[in-house]
Order: sequence, then structure tokens, then C-alpha cells
Amino acid sequence: MFKLIRFIIIIIIIIINPVFAKTLDDRESVGLVIYNRDLGMVQERRVVNLDDGANRIDFHHIAPGVYGNTVSIMPLIDSEKAKSKIHTRAVTYNFDLVNQEKMLQTYTGRWFSFTADEANYSGRLLHFDATHIFLQPDTTDPMVLVVERGKLKEMFYPGLPEGLFTRPMLRWEVEADKKFDDLTVELAYLTGGITWMCDYRGELIGDSLALSANFTIANDINLSFPKASITLVAGKPHRSDDPAGGGSAVNDELSDKRAIASGSQTRSPGERLDEYYRYRLPNPIDLHNGQTVQVPFFSQRKVRVERRYVYPHLLDDRIVRTKIRFKNDNSFWSEPSALPEGEIGLYRKDKDAALIFIGEDAVSGTPVGGEVELDLGTAFDLTARRIRVAQARPARDRQEETWRIEAVNGKDVPVTIYVEQRVYGYYTVTAADLDGKAVHPEKDAADRLYFPMAIPARSSATLNWTVSYGY
Repeated sequence: MFKLIRFIIIIIIIIINPVFAKTLDDRESVGLVIYNRDLGMVQERRVVNLDDGANRIDFHHIAPGVYGNTVSIMPLIDSEKAKSKIHTRAVTYNFDLVNQEKMLQTYTGRWFSFTADEANYSGRLLHFDATHIFLQPDTTDPMVLVVERGKLKEMFYPGLPEGLFTRPMLRWEVEADKKFDDLTVELAYLTGGITWMCDYRGELIGDSLALSANFTIANDINLSFPKASITLVAGKPHRSDDPAGGGSAVNDELSDKRAIASGSQTRSPGERLDEYYRYRLPNPIDLHNGQTVQVPFFSQRKVRVERRYVYPHLLDDRIVRTKIRFKNDNSFWSEPSALPEGEIGLYRKDKDAALIFIGEDAVSGTPVGGEVELDLGTAFDLTARRIRVAQARPARDRQEETWRIEAVNGKDVPVTIYVEQRVYGYYTVTAADLDGKAVHPEKDAADRLYFPMAIPARSSATLNWTVSYGY
């Protein structure tokens, strides 16, 4: 009975509201520009028909996390005269999706019907809470009926309230000076819920690293993108609501969206765009809701690495770190390109040619000519101990510290341990010796020195230095 009533109501609504918004669900082409901080720019082409006069076009298949102020709808017409005949009046992003709580809120004070405990109820909804519904079955009778919400089976409403939607939607209100059939429009907007990173894999072979990489794209948007042409942008664009820097995106890509949507082939491993790098995937891919997709970036390439053993600043647990460095230069690329930030897994083959995992680290975004440093973890056969020998204040504006490092090399080969020392203010290293022989620190940065400790195989060494600080 109630299903029949609901059907009749729908028929009545159709009769009294003969004009509906045109809807467009089919996407002619899809382009994605994805930033590596949970942000993407969706760029689509859709075909619409415009009547002479006022039109209201509803676009479905819209991401639920749209930044409303970034929406752009652009008719693709070569003729400027034809473009002048299309006038956008408003673009509205409708994202308040319907659920039971919102329906009950909207229908409070109104008539609706439901079933519970195999019984049918109808009346004016007076109030509801988490456990009960308060209903007035007869508006001429003050009696109130209380029904447990846990027993509800079906609820019937006269219609969907204004302002609530079953799925995200963009509404384009546009006026045309003439009729347009099969007009292609380009729809673009920024949304959260999609990101990418670079996953590197490296195999240490002697003093070389055989490196390969994949792009990993994660789609957490409740929307799929079929046959999407994808461009990945490396960098951290600033947003006005992110004063610390590194927020989501700017509209720089809007001017380039036609090339992306058309599926242009990449010309080099990475193309500079303003202060960023972009990487165009050569072929469209299907990127479905909740899916993670890996796409090859580059195949295995060898690069020479420098191994360094580092004893970090003020570390007193005897741990020496193993690090490797390599340059991102022409010896690595046929065409120079930045390395995007990501993670790297490091491996080495043992004497039986079995591949063994030896560590992982993060790769910072590295420009052409920059240096990548990776931490392999603890150097098992190397230990060190730091001792502060003396501390003095020879003058009111000067302080001196003397440090000693006692290190042991348990390896069968000589090694050099680089002892890190953080410095500040106006400083001078007044003395430094390794087992009585003078040594000179390397200055890695304005606030960081490294003292080299060359230690023979299966031996030990002692490093002393004094640093003076002025104020």
C-alpha cells in the first residue's frame, strides 16, 4: 500500500514539475594532474546540449572532496563570436548528501510514513533522538506515539528535500543566445583524496647502485577515473590557508589542461613547470575508487655511490651509521631530470646470489646536480664513544669545550668514520688531533662539521678537539 502511495506521489511530482535540469554522466575524456600531497586536479571533457535561453546542466560523477572555489567550466569553441553567445550565470557544487539523520531533520514537523514491527505508521514527525521517534498520528488528536528506531524497517518520504542530494553534483546555470547541439565543455576542479609518490628500489653492487623506480598512485576518492591521462607534479605548492608552506595546489595547471587531456606523450623523464617538475604518463590508465596503481618511472640504471660511516652528533650509544651518497647528474640520466620524493628499498646479493634486504630510507626531492644521501642503518663492526673532557668560560663572552671520541674498527679493512659536530654562533676549532696527528674538519653546512677518523683494520683510534664559541 505504501509503495503504491509513493509511486503515485512521484507521478504527481512529475506532472506538476515538467521542467527538470539536464544531467550529464558520460565523460568524453578524463585528465588528472596529481600532486604528491593529497591533492589532484580533475580535468574532463563532456558533451552538452544548450537550448536558446536559460539552461541548467547537472554534472554527476563528481569527486566528493571538491574545493568549490576552483571549479572551472569552459566551452571548447574555436570561434570567439560563438563563445560570446554563452553566458555562465552560476556554478554550484552540491555536496550535502542525503542520509537518514538529515531526512528526519528535514521532515521534523511534516508528515511521513514508516513500518516497524510489521506495522504501518504515518503521522507528523514531532521529534527524534538516537533511540526513538515521536509521532503524532492524527493532527486533530494530541496523542503522541513513541517508536523505537531500532525496529524501523522502511521509511517513506513524499520526496527528496530541497538542498539534499543522493550524490555529489555540479550545477551549471548558463544562458545561451542560440541553440548548441553536442557542445564539448571542459570541466576542471581541485579535490583531495588522491596522491602519488615515487617508490625506488636499489641493489648495491660493489661501489655502484642499480636503481629503478615506479610511480605509485593512490585513489581514495569515492569516484573512478576510466582511461585517465595522468600527469604527476613534484613539488609543494603553497595555498593561501597553509602559511607554513607546502599545501595543496594552485591553478597553474589550468592553462595546460588541454595538452594533458589529449594524452600527450612525455618528452623527457621530467619536465620543469614553473617551480615544479611534472611527469606525464605515456598511456592512459584506469584508476578506480580505492585503488593503488604502480606505473614504471625508469628501469634499472647504475650510478656510482660513495659510502660513508657517520657518528652522529652527541650520540652516546656507540652507534655508527652507514650512509651512501650519489649525484643526480648526467652520469645517471640521458636527459637530466629531478628525482621526486619517495621511499627506497635497498638490497644486496649474498654469495649464493640470493637477494637480501638491507634497509630502506626516504628520498627527498632532488634537483638536477643535487646529492642523494641514504641511511643504511647501523655499522655492525664499528663502535664509538663520545666524552666531554672539559668545559670552560675563559671570558664572559666566550666558552670552550673539549671533546674526545674513542672508536673501534672491527672490520678486516681500514675505514674512515666521520664524526659529526654541530656548532653555533661565532666558533673556532682551536685544536684537533687523531692519535696525536693534526686533523682538519670538513664543513658540511654553516652549523655542522665532520672530523674524519681514519682507522686501520681491526684497530682503534682516539680523536680530540676543542671548539671555542664567541657571543
